[in-house]
Amino acid sequence: MSNPPRLLTRRPLIQSVAARWRQQYYRSGAWGGYTGDARLIYEKLSALNLDSATRQEVDDIIGNSSWTVIQCGGCQRDVEVAAEVGELPDWESATVILCAECIALAGKVVRAVARPLRKSIKRC
Repeated sequence: MSNPPRLLTRRPLIQSVAARWRQQYYRSGAWGGYTGDARLIYEKLSALNLDSATRQEVDDIIGNSSWTVIQCGGCQRDVEVAAEVGELPDWESATVILCAECIALAGKVVRAVARPLRKSIKRC
């Protein structure tokens, strides 16, 4: 299924972390699927003011940065702003997150190939 490009920034990622954590680890009325205490982590995340919480606060509660990272699929850097393009995100989707620099580079590559192709196409 196609997905219009979506802007990704850090604040909405932090604001949604408690809800995303619950969605991931709370099923059929029970906490599970996590080696630690998923319920306790959820309670700590819910206690944060997610409108002002820092990335470090969230990472410290969870124990890693995987819930607050925005990693560019082109350059592999952790970035503050990126675009998500492709299919709706899923385990096997063709979805990529790209920073502005990688989007610009991809555009240059495509334009460099497209110019000669346009010139070689004969019009009726």
